Amino acid sequence: QLCLLPCNGSGDAFIVCSRIESYFKKKKTPFLLISINQNIKEIGKLFQIKSVYTIMEQDMNRLLSFVRYYGLENLGNVKIMHFDPPYSYTHITAELAGYKGMLFRQMYVSDVFDGMPWDMAAPPQISEKVREEVEALFVRKKLIEGKTVLLFPYTNTLPQCSRKEWEVFVQGLLAAGFCVCTNTALEEQTIPGTRSVFFSYEMLLASVDRMGYVVGIRSGIFDMIASCRCK
Repeated sequence: QLCLLPCNGSGDAFIVCSRIESYFKKKKTPFLLISINQNIKEIGKLFQIKSVYTIMEQDMNRLLSFVRYYGLENLGNVKIMHFDPPYSYTHITAELAGYKGMLFRQMYVSDVFDGMPWDMAAPPQISEKVREEVEALFVRKKLIEGKTVLLFPYTNTLPQCSRKEWEVFVQGLLAAGFCVCTNTALEEQTIPGTRSVFFSYEMLLASVDRMGYVVGIRSGIFDMIASCRCK
């Protein structure tokens, strides 16, 4: 089965990769997952998925155009792994999100995974090496287990909180005795009073429960840590 995931969101990739193995195992059908997400192989590795391939966005658009022209019912061996492909030029399904209580995850379950229970997701596999790296990080950064707050103040898709708001929030946390970290990538700046960290997906999943708390602007990261015990 040729599975197309035509979106860049890491949260979408995580949701799909955590369920695709169980879904096709039940159908006794081999699959190849194709995505435009450059991190799809790293995410797939969390679930020991090897049949993953990355292509350019324009090539995915051509594939979707081909699928729309011939029709999924005529092709038979192609499945789109998103309830509303970003390049479908209609976005009809996406506009229904939130309507009469219809949730994002319900749309995935019903449209992509044919009603497969949401809790059928496989747990991510964390290597012993990464667990040791997390241990070393806590020692090096002097993090407090159970009382560290990890901030995700930046996102590419939603309006940002002002830097001043984050600074005031951090000062309140510090006054309450919390250790605070800012997840910083590329040119992103650390919020004053916090410790700069940056994680691979595997290390993030291995760290947040020990830290205790995560606060940030809604992004795919929160789909990834949704099953973790952190608050």
